[in-house]
Order: sequence, then C-alpha cells, then structure tokens
Amino acid sequence: MTLRGGMRGFHASLLVGLLTLGWIAPRAAADTLAIQPDGKLVLAGRIWPEAGALTRLNADGSVDTGFADNGFSIDRRLPSFGALAIQPDGKIVGAAVGGSVARYLPDGADDQSFGVGGLGGHDEPSTAHTTFSGEGPSDLLVQPDGTIVASGNHDRGGASYEAWVRGYGPQGKSVTPIGAVPQPSKWGGSSSALEALQEEPDGRLIGAGRSYDYEAPNFVNRPLLARFPGPSGLPYDPTFGEGAGLVRPDSAPYEHAAAFSGLARDGDKLLAAGMAADTVLLARFSSDGVADSSFGSGGFAAPPVLGPAANAEGGPRSWAEDVAPTADGGAVIGGGTEQWSTWVPIQRDLSPHCTDCPQPLVARFDSDGSLEPTFGSGGLLHMSRPDGSILVGTVEEVNVLPDGRILVNGSLAGREPFVARLNQNGSYDPSFGDGGLALPQFPCTGEDQAELRRARCTPSALVTLRTRGLRGRHPSVSLTVRPNLDWAAINGLTLTLPRGLRFTRRVARRARAVAIGVPGRHPKLRVYRWHGKKHPNLSLNLSDFGRAREVRLGLPPGTLRPLRRDSRHRGRLRFPITVEFVHAAWGLILAPQHLVRSPGR
Repeated sequence: MTLRGGMRGFHASLLVGLLTLGWIAPRAAADTLAIQPDGKLVLAGRIWPEAGALTRLNADGSVDTGFADNGFSIDRRLPSFGALAIQPDGKIVGAAVGGSVARYLPDGADDQSFGVGGLGGHDEPSTAHTTFSGEGPSDLLVQPDGTIVASGNHDRGGASYEAWVRGYGPQGKSVTPIGAVPQPSKWGGSSSALEALQEEPDGRLIGAGRSYDYEAPNFVNRPLLARFPGPSGLPYDPTFGEGAGLVRPDSAPYEHAAAFSGLARDGDKLLAAGMAADTVLLARFSSDGVADSSFGSGGFAAPPVLGPAANAEGGPRSWAEDVAPTADGGAVIGGGTEQWSTWVPIQRDLSPHCTDCPQPLVARFDSDGSLEPTFGSGGLLHMSRPDGSILVGTVEEVNVLPDGRILVNGSLAGREPFVARLNQNGSYDPSFGDGGLALPQFPCTGEDQAELRRARCTPSALVTLRTRGLRGRHPSVSLTVRPNLDWAAINGLTLTLPRGLRFTRRVARRARAVAIGVPGRHPKLRVYRWHGKKHPNLSLNLSDFGRAREVRLGLPPGTLRPLRRDSRHRGRLRFPITVEFVHAAWGLILAPQHLVRSPGR
C-alpha cells in the first residue's frame, strides 16, 4: 500500500504557495489503506497541523471504536504517513514523511519496543525533510523474515530526485540500503522517483515510478520500472528489461509527460498504472520487465477520458494512482480526472480555472487491455456520492476483494478521507458505510477554532500579566506567555497598551524579553507607534531566532508613560494580546490567538 504521490506533483506549487502564506484550515487526509485478515480496514494519513493519523474501520465501513482512542490514533511525533503495512502478527507499521518508521500494536497503541522510543529509521538518506513533500517513504512492505522495506525519493536539489529502496530491521533499529536509481552526480543528467513497490516470489523487489532525462528530447517525465536484487552491491538489477536494467518506455504516445504511480502483480505478470499524454495509462509486463505485446497496443493501454471539459483550454488531465488485478486477468485502476469538471475563463491571456477539480475516477480493463463495457459507463466510472451529488477528490488506492467487489479509498478535496465499496459493475455496495461510501471524521478537523481549542487540537496561550503603579509616575508591566500544548511553540507576540498608557522613547533600550527554549538568544523587539484611534503596541518577532516554549517580557519603570488621571480609567484595564503559534517540530504557522487580559488574571 502506498501514498500515490506521482500525479500530485502537478499541484505541488499551489500547496507550497498556501503554506508560504501561512495558516491553512484544519483538514485530514487518509492516503493509504491496509486490509487486515479479519476484513477490518486500517487507514493512515495526516491531520492538520501535520501529525500522523490512523483509524480502523469495521468491514461494514463503520469506525472501530475499540481501536486506539475511540477509533483514532494521532501520533504527533511524526508528520504525515506516506505508507502503511500490517505484519503477520497484526502489528501496524507506518512510514512517515522524512523517513521515520513507527509500529503500533493491534489495538493502536504505540509499540515502545520498536526502534528507539518507539520510532525507527532515522537515517533515511535525505537532507531536506519537509512536510507535504515527495521526501521519505512512498511504499512499504513487510517481508517474511520481518524486515520492513520502504521505497522513497531523495531530494538532490534543483528539483532533482534520486529513488532509493531501504530495509529496516524487524525491530527498526537498523537500516540497510537495498537499491537505488542514482544520478551520475549531484547535478547529473537525470532524475528518478519511485512511487510503488512489489515483492517477487524469490524475494527481489520491483519498483515503479518516473524518470526525467535532461538530455532527452522534450525534457519530459517517462515511466520507470526497476528491479532491485537486494544487498548485492548493485543499485539495481542490470538484467531486468531485456538487459537494460531500467525500463523507461519512450514510444508514441509516451514521449509526452508520463509516469507510473501504481504497481501490482497478476500471476507472472506486472501491472503498472499512471498517466501518459494527459490520460490514464495501464501497462502490462512480464516478470522480467518486457512489455506484453498481447495487451493493449504493444503492452500499453491509454484510453481517452472524455467529458464536458474535453476541448477546454489548459489541457484537462486524467491519471491513475493505483491498480489491482481482477480474477479474470483484467485490472481495475483508480485515480482522478479534470475532464468531468467545468472550466471557467479568468481573464484574457490567462489559463481558465477548473472548478470542482479533480473528480474521482475508476476504470476496469479486460485481459486484452480494452475497457470493460459492463463497468460504469463503457468501462469508466465517474464517482459521485450515493445521492448523485459531486465528489471532488482523487482515488488513491484500489483493492479487489476475494468476492470480486472493489474497495477504493482516497481524499475529497484534500480535506476529507473516504472509503467506498463497489460491486463488480461499479455500482455502490449499499451494505458498506452510508449507501456504499464511508467518510470517517478524524479528530481535529473541524472549522470552529473555539471547539478545536477546547479539544486541545490547536494551542491556546497561558498568560500571566502583572502590573505595578499604573496610576503612579513609574508604571511597570511583566508578561509571561506559553502554549498549553507540548507540540506548539511561540513564533511571535504582540502586546497592545490600554488607552492612555504610552511607551517612552527609552522602551526599545530598557525593555527586556527572554525566549525560553531558544538558548542564548533574545527575540527582536519592534515598537509600533500608532496615532489617532490606534493604540501603541509592542511586537516580539522570534522567527529569526527559533521557536520559544515560553516568552517573558518586562517593561520596567521608565518604559511607560502613566495613565491620565480621569474617570475613563477607574475600571479594570484590559491589555489586548496576540500570540502567533507554530508547530514546534515542523515550523508550520498556526492560527493566531487574540485575547484580552487584565492585570492579575
């Protein structure tokens, strides 16, 4: 099972832009699924602000409340999960962005015997771990001897990646290189990424993904298959694919941008799914990496996905994220499409905007590579809700169950995980979830900030404010602020004075600020002097120095002008305070908290 990240790269720039702008509303995504022998389903993914999330569903799609904490496990030691596997003993292994691997007991509790303090795999070969990136594991397997094997991608800089396969010992305390698709040098002429991994009966591993050759015509992505012989001193098997070692199809129409994202074994054949020429791609190979000429056209099937947006400007795309074989020698793929959406012009000379994009797509193929006409509409299923309303999202994984029904999972608009069970003709199985569709609601994914704070999903400020002599000639103020949650830190603090209290010219020189948890550093003071209706405020910016567990601010005598002696200030004074939080581990900016404190509260 895997996080199918190959096609998401096309939308990465939008996500990076949102992160750069700051806080994003709470959300969840469950991108990888594993099926237990008893039919229960384990989903792994993420919640905002960036923590690994697990849930388990019963075979009917309901949440298994006996798992972890009322059905859900949130692991804030880790960023989002990228891959998931279940060991024969029922323990659950999750691999997170950045390379850490964690193991959980069958009831969802942390397995503290694994790795160091319950975490393993800390020497994954990346120097630039960032959340939501292509870094870290993309697929995960547990071999018969207990070895945990992961594939992933190493950021070499300059938008270049290098694919790798590594083995983690049964207890997560050792890491062994197994294979790679290396670049000739840091600034070499190629880039590679693996998105899916399969184990052969003889123990060898086959990976699927994409490669980019800077020296090839048109400079485009090409699909990639590679076989890894294990710890043999060779990065990949040079005998694979008619002696080429790496299988990178380049015949028409696959000279256009193309990639594999899903991989599955069907007997002695390999099925690989992805995208080519802006449509879904399904290919079949022999176990040695040779294209099966009896399938599709020369081993490849890339049927067009047509819809209202077929002729829209901007190039509507369709793609596959995963593939699963069927009992009759065919295959089912799952992914997404922009063809069934509406494209709206923005303004002259700009590409149109795609609304309701993307939408989940499932397709079924016969054994010869043609679409199965009895499935969906001519072999293509436009997934909507059971009531017929639009679904916006992507299918990330596909599983064909022993009885022929199809289980798919993914995320809706990047915010809401879903699991659906389909009959063999593509209709919903009404005995699963709500009319065939299950939408498990992860904790910490609501929109109401007050409710999120009450549930300890977003941090609140614990504030101590003390004042002396506010009505005398030498007033002073002391302020202490710390977050109420151990995974949060303070990135900035603003104190606004009540009406009538002003800073003196000596405030920047005499004020004192200490950031606890940022050794040997002091935050930068910025004093803003506003006139008219605006009140003066003092701002501490910690972003240049680190993330503080606690901030102490002192305004000693001589930094403030006293209040006027009039009736307006005989009541309790109120000091507005704004605290900007960040995730202590990942540096993600969280929603600021605005509060008012009076002296002594």
